Amino acid sequence: EETLARGRLNGNIIMEDPFGSLGLIADMEINEFNVMDVPMGTLSLDARESTAGIYDFNLALKGGDVDLDLTGDYEADDVAAKLNLDLTLNEVKISAIEGCSDGEITHAEGSFSGDINVSGTTAEPRYEGDITFDNADFTIATLNAGFSLNNETLRIDNEGLYLDQFQIEDENGNDF
Repeated sequence: EETLARGRLNGNIIMEDPFGSLGLIADMEINEFNVMDVPMGTLSLDARESTAGIYDFNLALKGGDVDLDLTGDYEADDVAAKLNLDLTLNEVKISAIEGCSDGEITHAEGSFSGDINVSGTTAEPRYEGDITFDNADFTIATLNAGFSLNNETLRIDNEGLYLDQFQIEDENGNDF
């Protein structure tokens, strides 16, 4: 049996009105956090009610293969909470993706970073942002072929993924 995630949890999480306008109050950390044996570092969550039904939300993942911040607020609602969140991917090592790929990606190096805004509601979220690859190299195991993404930006939103002037190089330096 494989463990999906593990770590040491310390803190409090309180769900307010779980059968109505769900709210969350939290002050917690998960130390030595690992997902699929990928070291993620420390996951911290701080959530507070700022005004009636509106909750400030700060989640951070630091000290491992993924460095990110998720900040903003959400407004509790009986049907769907309203979202106003900013996800900052400070650095995600490609090796973290390798560790979660079940062997489909190997020899991963480099990283990516980006910013994604999440708005709308939990029933109909809206998101848009950019992810930039920084000297990302990896091998697709089933193809036994290496690829590189050097300073390439991927734009994403609810409609799709956009590869404007996006260049992928194979292990021989050929681009497509």
